[in-house]
Amino acid sequence: GYMQFIEIARCLARCSDLPSLFPVTDIFESNNTAYFVTEHVKTITMREFLIRNGGSLTWDQIRPLLMPVITTMSSIHNEGLIHCGISPETLIVGVDGKVRITGFCVPDARTQRREIGAMNAQLFPGFAAIEQYGFDSGQGTWTDIYAFAAVLYRTLIGSDPISAKERMSNDKLMVPGKFAEALPAYVINGLINALQILPEDRTETV
Repeated sequence: GYMQFIEIARCLARCSDLPSLFPVTDIFESNNTAYFVTEHVKTITMREFLIRNGGSLTWDQIRPLLMPVITTMSSIHNEGLIHCGISPETLIVGVDGKVRITGFCVPDARTQRREIGAMNAQLFPGFAAIEQYGFDSGQGTWTDIYAFAAVLYRTLIGSDPISAKERMSNDKLMVPGKFAEALPAYVINGLINALQILPEDRTETV
């Protein structure tokens, strides 16, 4: 985990010019652990941002905020870095109006395992894909696609998606009619394809 963390930090440092990341200014090892330092901007979480703006936003409102996040996701995926924790808690909105991705951590911290000695996983119900709950399917770019689509769903609909574990046995996730009427067809199709429960059915890359 230590070495994985350093590798994540180095990758983020290489990607510091991406629009939805905080530039990494230093990486160092001390006290038998490792750290990376980023620029500081006053921020609130995406969840708090939505609450302050009535609970949801229209596609026209959220599109310019989230498009840079999509570009950034594509670039870090090309670098071999998968986040596996994108959520309204790890997407944050700065006073400069930009949405940035935070909460990068080692893969074991985003995977629920039953083995003795396994790391305690931090998953975000409704935003974590089914493969993060210990199912056989491997994680990859499609895992972040699911999480990002879930954030978009929360932003447009105003409520968290049903958790992937619950959807496995009783899938009731849908775009309510009153929202579907106001959304472009390509947005609805994008959500449907990206929120497929099984990885093999899901949109694979940005």
